[in-house]
Amino acid sequence: MKKIAFIIALTLTLLTSCKNDHKFTLNGDIKGISDTILVYYQSPYNSIDTIMAKNGRFEYSIPADTTTLFSLLLNNSKEVPVFAYRDGEANISGSLSSIVIEGEEDNMKMNEIFDMERKMKDDTTGIEKWIESFSKKYPGSFANVYLLNKYFIQREKPDYNRIKSILANLDGKVKDVPLIAEIQNVITDRGISNSTTIQSISLPDKNGKYPEWNALREKVTLLYFWASWDRESVEMQDSLAAMKKALSNKDFQIVGISLDIDKPHWNSRLPQDSVNWRQLCDFKGWQSNFIKQNKVSKIPYTILLDRKMNIIATDIYGKKLKDCIYQAIKKSDK
Repeated sequence: MKKIAFIIALTLTLLTSCKNDHKFTLNGDIKGISDTILVYYQSPYNSIDTIMAKNGRFEYSIPADTTTLFSLLLNNSKEVPVFAYRDGEANISGSLSSIVIEGEEDNMKMNEIFDMERKMKDDTTGIEKWIESFSKKYPGSFANVYLLNKYFIQREKPDYNRIKSILANLDGKVKDVPLIAEIQNVITDRGISNSTTIQSISLPDKNGKYPEWNALREKVTLLYFWASWDRESVEMQDSLAAMKKALSNKDFQIVGISLDIDKPHWNSRLPQDSVNWRQLCDFKGWQSNFIKQNKVSKIPYTILLDRKMNIIATDIYGKKLKDCIYQAIKKSDK
């Protein structure tokens, strides 16, 4: 898969219903796209769906008792956010270089954003100023989530002071979106620190599901960076499995993060049996935003986190790692 911006897919709960008889329909007629279109969701769906197009045309319907943002991935390179409203409909047309969306509310606002992206392209300063202006003009628009994530959060070194300034412009319903809520927690917990906390882990597992952030915060967590093509990092997982077995599962967890780029090969080489922790990979290798943000420059590599996702230690192994884990568990129990 080509290098692309991080694809967000956040479910935004605005309306609730005990029935499931409402739907949203997206009609598409886009020139020059492949027949297979990936659709990315996160909480509560935590899944990837597929749309099959024919000569660029398709129809896609989903249950819509709540308002949902999902993203289409066209030709493995072009990300197109779509807002699914209860009993709503939207039409998407044009070409890869000129997408047009017709529909309600934020779908129409995306056309302004696409136009800005075409005109400004690599003008980072201009784009940031435009986004700040957009957040003031449309404080209740969920399109702000897409803009914040793509142009501020998914960077090697996010500017949390700038993010906090934009967040101040937004309505409460937008701030309640899981991704935005997580960023606000980081700002609150760390006094706007961008170097000692893991802000989020937006990487899918082999089933396309993303880890629940709150669940990760319940335990002391070891992030283990490896790749199926690196013998040393593969073999080291056995020693980590033995160490994990000696620790209480309620207090400690390991999350494997792979730098693979070949999904079939990665799936065939996933550790079995004793290595029973969650394995994540976005198949971008060293170009992964998460790898860059956390300055991972070699494998194997470790990052040890406390229950608030603060970084305790990095690049430690063996007895030193085990001692740090015991100390972190002991400290969190106080």
